[in-house]
Amino acid sequence: MRKFVTIVFSLLVFAACKKDPPIDSSQSLAERIPGTWNVTGIQYNGVAPNPFDTTEILAFSGTGKNVNGYFHFEKDTNLGEFDISFIAEASLGIGAPISYNAITKRSGFYEILNDDQIVRMTNFAGDSVYDWEVRVNQPKKQTWFVTMYHDWGFAGLDSVPINVEATMTR
Repeated sequence: MRKFVTIVFSLLVFAACKKDPPIDSSQSLAERIPGTWNVTGIQYNGVAPNPFDTTEILAFSGTGKNVNGYFHFEKDTNLGEFDISFIAEASLGIGAPISYNAITKRSGFYEILNDDQIVRMTNFAGDSVYDWEVRVNQPKKQTWFVTMYHDWGFAGLDSVPINVEATMTR
């Protein structure tokens, strides 16, 4: 009997821990995203050439530190902007990791593509496009992914791709 009670209790606890699905389709993304979303978390990863040994590639990944920023969308005009800043760290094999201030800001137009799966943000000049992949679409939480390119300020580390996953809340 005691085993039966333990099993039933375990099943009840497991059922109570049910997570929200990542995509809530009760409202379209076009209806959901207008307004301002605060960036609350950043995950990043990528690979870069080793500036001290061009035959090596250095992998880096982590959680952004000192995360700050926002996304803002206007419904009627399809104007949008984002401003993201965080500190990324990468080990170059020289002891302590180097810190990099990742700062990206864009203003322009946005459009929603592929049945709410992509938010394309194009700057006003039309020469910069970010296709943000929607990974979580909830009424109060969004998580989007994109590859950004940054110049780390070191020889051989210019235009390094960084995969960025940004989490935003209202």
